[in-house]
Amino acid sequence: MTDAEILRHIDAGAKHCIRLFGEAPHMENHVEDHFSYVKPKEGEEGISFIYDIHVEDLPLSQQQNVAERIKSTGYPFWLDLTASDAVFRLFFGHDKLHGQTVFQFEDEQYLAMFPNELAMPEGPWEIRRVQSAEEFAVFAQIANNMLADGRTDLHPVHHFSLVEHGKAKPYILYAEGEPASVVMVLEQQGIASLELVATLPAFRCRGYAAAVCAQAAQDAFHEGAELLTIRANNAASGRVYQRIGFKVYNHAI
Repeated sequence: MTDAEILRHIDAGAKHCIRLFGEAPHMENHVEDHFSYVKPKEGEEGISFIYDIHVEDLPLSQQQNVAERIKSTGYPFWLDLTASDAVFRLFFGHDKLHGQTVFQFEDEQYLAMFPNELAMPEGPWEIRRVQSAEEFAVFAQIANNMLADGRTDLHPVHHFSLVEHGKAKPYILYAEGEPASVVMVLEQQGIASLELVATLPAFRCRGYAAAVCAQAAQDAFHEGAELLTIRANNAASGRVYQRIGFKVYNHAI
């Protein structure tokens, strides 16, 4: 598998994650001509996000119109890592960074791992795959508090249907009997991604995020995943994932 193909799988994982947020009774998932988006239904609370943006083949004037329409919503959006330099400048107003191998703290990292690259840490913790609605509510509370500033991006009730239907596999690491760190596995066509990694402040710097991600990765590979992807929102998080075998692919952009 080439590095460019791995980048496309990282993109696919991001878009699949956003799409699944829209598969809940309080949410809407819309497909437009040149992009898709999720948002909560009127009167509901939830994530709003634009994804699957495809404007590469449009004339410049139409590209500009679509970009302005997307930016005018105020919604965050995911632009493919493989987008052209011209499209990247259109959306972000500056040049795309190619071949990155040196990172500042705030730099995002795009990572992937094959089954033979996984390194399993050991320690005094218990990791469980979420099975019940009660456990999922605990998972959602941690994810929302740590990743969404307390907003209900992940609904503690409505999004449990993703678990019931096997579309999402959340994990909780318990330290001394207390929920401490979480991650969710999403899979499509043999490629899996780790999403919603979060650790409560009181339990950080103890290796819990690496441990829960490693367990989720091991299970995903045992269940047939050929590749696992993850996106780190800063270089420090990226180093956590690299400790269990993930490799950074920013250089291939």
